[in-house]
Amino acid sequence: MHNNILNKRILHILLIVIISLIAYSNTFDSSFHFDDEPFIVENPIIKDLRNFIQPSSGDLNFPYMNTIKSRYIGFLTFALNYKLHGLNVAGYHFVNLSVHICTALLLYYFIMLTFKTPSLGNSAIKDYAGHIALFTALLFACHPLQTQAVTYIWQGSLHSAPCSTFSVSWHILSGG
Repeated sequence: MHNNILNKRILHILLIVIISLIAYSNTFDSSFHFDDEPFIVENPIIKDLRNFIQPSSGDLNFPYMNTIKSRYIGFLTFALNYKLHGLNVAGYHFVNLSVHICTALLLYYFIMLTFKTPSLGNSAIKDYAGHIALFTALLFACHPLQTQAVTYIWQGSLHSAPCSTFSVSWHILSGG
């Protein structure tokens, strides 16, 4: 395949980041809604980082304490968001979008690594690995079904699962 600018990984990364930012740039002024209210706005636990030092000992009379214990990372990000931004919703949306973009980039790298495996490394489509990875990552990043995961703050906490999965897979496939 020709070595032109469309085959450069740095361009692919920039395209994923820029197109994602453009696609979701109007979300920074969106308000808290649905489950955001009880899990973020009305949640006394995220308002004090000390609650995350020993989450299993949390004995606050908060009705969602068991949910917090089972989704520790998601609620910790809410607590860190609260520490940095208070209840300024733009900060929460920025973090959600950042995690979403990181997940799209990890998907891109995961697909690129998949093309280095024996079954795809010698395939007829191996020369198109970069384009396939770029298209797939852009489809993931900007598909309308992802809108809820990015704009709905509580749902954004669920991004940690695919992000973690792609991170571990990347580490395994890259021989790390």
